[in-house]
Amino acid sequence: MGFQEDFLTKTLGSLSQADRLWIMRKIVSLAPEFGVCADLGCNIFNYFVLGCDPDESDTMFSALLDSIIGSTLQYIFEYAISDAISLAEQNGGLKCVALTSARKYSEKIDRKNLALHRLVSL
Repeated sequence: MGFQEDFLTKTLGSLSQADRLWIMRKIVSLAPEFGVCADLGCNIFNYFVLGCDPDESDTMFSALLDSIIGSTLQYIFEYAISDAISLAEQNGGLKCVALTSARKYSEKIDRKNLALHRLVSL
């Protein structure tokens, strides 16, 4: 892990869940204004969902899905998050993600053939 990743992980870990939720929602809402790449959705998922306390992962994932659904960049975010999910599955990193409330978003996901839809449809 590089210095930048280590710094970001420690900084996010030191914030309250409410602060992390606000930051994540703000990033998603401002993404269309500043442009977005596929890595943004992947990094948001990795740092804010996988990188949080396992007890908070469902809340963070639900908030992420709520933020991207209906956004102008939903299609790109779904693809990027699916890439992150596939990579985490290969590395065994999804074991800590407990989904209950995030499942309610399965019908609102546009790209039904990707890992994101598969994960929330289980």
